[in-house]
Amino acid sequence: MLEQLLAELDIPVDQAVMVGDSIHDMAMAERLGMARIGISWGVHPAERLASYQPRAVIDSLSSLPALLA
Repeated sequence: MLEQLLAELDIPVDQAVMVGDSIHDMAMAERLGMARIGISWGVHPAERLASYQPRAVIDSLSSLPALLA
């Protein structure tokens, strides 16, 4: 799914970041070698998201811009 989206948008994987709330989001991005950021208020808790070695697991969207800069 991510590969198709990136291809349709003509975005290289190294220029994309998955921001997700589930281990499925994290695993999908990890398989592609895509950077990942977890959000702690969604489907899976921060501890489970962290096992996929994201750049960060954030508790607030206000933290996101600094991580994307």
